[in-house]
Amino acid sequence: MDPVRFVDRQTELGLLEDLWSKGRGLGVVYGRRRIGKTRLLLQWINGKPSVYYQAGLYSHELNLQELAKAFEEYLSLEGFSKVKFSSLDVLLEHALRMWSDKLIVVIDEVTYWARSYPGIVSELQKFVDHILPKHQAILVLTGSIIGVVIRDLAGGGSPLFGRASLRVRLGELSPWCLPYFLPRYNSSELVETYSLVGGIPYYLVEWPDSLEPLKAYLRMFAPGGLLEDEPLMTLREEVRNPSPYLSIIKAVAEGRRSLGEVSSYTGLPLGHVSRYLSSLIQLGLVDYEPLVPRRRKRRLLMINDRLLKSCYSIVEPYRHILSSGEPGEIPRSLEAKYKNVIADGWERLASYHSLASLAKQVGITVSEAGRLLFKGDEVDYVIVDHDNRRILAVEAKWRSLTSRELRNIAREVKAKVHKVFPGYDVTVAIYTRAAHNTEHQDAIIVKPEDLPWKKDCP
Repeated sequence: MDPVRFVDRQTELGLLEDLWSKGRGLGVVYGRRRIGKTRLLLQWINGKPSVYYQAGLYSHELNLQELAKAFEEYLSLEGFSKVKFSSLDVLLEHALRMWSDKLIVVIDEVTYWARSYPGIVSELQKFVDHILPKHQAILVLTGSIIGVVIRDLAGGGSPLFGRASLRVRLGELSPWCLPYFLPRYNSSELVETYSLVGGIPYYLVEWPDSLEPLKAYLRMFAPGGLLEDEPLMTLREEVRNPSPYLSIIKAVAEGRRSLGEVSSYTGLPLGHVSRYLSSLIQLGLVDYEPLVPRRRKRRLLMINDRLLKSCYSIVEPYRHILSSGEPGEIPRSLEAKYKNVIADGWERLASYHSLASLAKQVGITVSEAGRLLFKGDEVDYVIVDHDNRRILAVEAKWRSLTSRELRNIAREVKAKVHKVFPGYDVTVAIYTRAAHNTEHQDAIIVKPEDLPWKKDCP
């Protein structure tokens, strides 16, 4: 992919433009590492009067000094960096007095600054409350340490809570954007890559699409590869001791999906598991899978982050092989785990596409959606329209299906759904890697090439 090209993020850019049109205010943009916060903000401030500074885990004095240099460089404020400022609010006030026009100030990764000097939050609060309203200035803060953002900058009870005119938690890119990053891949290879790393822009930019997905993935996890320590680094930014969190992730990746099962697998007390899970859910790494019909007592855990899912399913059991470089001959057991991860990713894409697009096409209004799980019967995903007593039932198979298999799957899915929702009209959608005959009145057939690659990605 051309690294200069900016993909998607039109909604977020629109929100930032609205903030610019207001002329003043505080914005907070946050999200996990590698998600594209810096790229988004650089795209937005391009051509506007602005100052950009990326904070570091430095002393308070050094961050102030480097920020002063940024003001001097971006705004040509001669001698500004020679002034010794005592606090951030004093520095920003001095700069705005010298620059009378409209201005954007971006302090990127302010959470690193806050981690090394917690007093920065009080200085920001003083600036936002007493100085910012007097000037035509927009201050935008970004952070990758989500726990710090929620505790100190954006969450309820934080010193800056309620003061931000804009608060954006940046998520992954839409799966349909992958062809812009991986132009050599066909639709099946795009499905495989999404299943492995999701829509994290940085991973996709660096992805070697001259190789087939599995080999590209293993190369990135080889010694010195981009992803070698990425899962560990993702958690190290958030917690002091990643060990119990990684143990829980490993347990869920290996099929332990209830609190009790995770506790038994990891040896962690149930109360500790619950507390650690709350943090992982807040970070967006783990979540409870939506189930239909809804039941409070039945909750199944799932790994929400595709990289963690693939790493702890594929890579971790074979670290001893990867530590010496890319394996010459890939073990069959590793290939089997790989296929399971891709099948899980295909199921995730099927639910995503059916909820966002297919339900509208068949005229279903969403009342509830999730995996159908009832007395031993299971359907990958159902979208229920209670008002019109209609259901879109989705089954995903990452393999080629014959006409007979398609008919049998459609019949079995309808029978399972009717046990739970008798009298509802059921439309079946089968997502398959390939099908010998797709002209079936029994079901809608969706293949990788039928997905809206590029179309639903601005």
